[in-house]
Amino acid sequence: NTTSDSEQVYVFKGTQYILIEIVSHTDSLVYGPKTIVDDWVSLRHVGFTTIDSILPHPTNINRTYVFSRQHYVLIEFPSYPGAGDDVLVYGPEETVFDWPITQESPAGTYDVTLLSPASPTNGFYGAYFFRGTEYTSFVFAPNADDQGITYSEAHTGADIDTDWTSLDQAGFASIDMVIPIPVSPANNSWVISGPQYGAIQFAPGG
Repeated sequence: NTTSDSEQVYVFKGTQYILIEIVSHTDSLVYGPKTIVDDWVSLRHVGFTTIDSILPHPTNINRTYVFSRQHYVLIEFPSYPGAGDDVLVYGPEETVFDWPITQESPAGTYDVTLLSPASPTNGFYGAYFFRGTEYTSFVFAPNADDQGITYSEAHTGADIDTDWTSLDQAGFASIDMVIPIPVSPANNSWVISGPQYGAIQFAPGG
């Protein structure tokens, strides 16, 4: 959920999650920590006890793709933290079936996902998956009624510090989390790498 001057963000780690609110450069804990399967009915139903990464739905802010090990689902957020009214929209499905790019990862999944701030082309949206010191980019489009996705071209196996000038300047060879900065252009985000973070304007390849 986003307002004009703040943003609330769910953060998952291990078997737990929290909800934080970011206002300008200050964050506060809104809810948690709580165990994922205690609150998220949709994830408990499919056996997702831990979350590897989450990719926002490109056209519906109330929905998100959730990746856990070799499977993924599309869910609709609860009305409020702990409400238990989150909805399973699609899945679970083996990730490599709909997102073949994940076969490039030995673990079958990625640590961080990022929706490109660029405008869509013919209904296709850009996205980036990060794991370790490498990233991949690709384009995709949600299918009708959100039943899966249509996957298109990909660029695989590139080094983060080669293509992402801002991350290289910050000394971030790998990243653990990306959080959009409220009241800023869509491609401005905080990037967390280990115990450090920086404010980055994403411009891959430049």
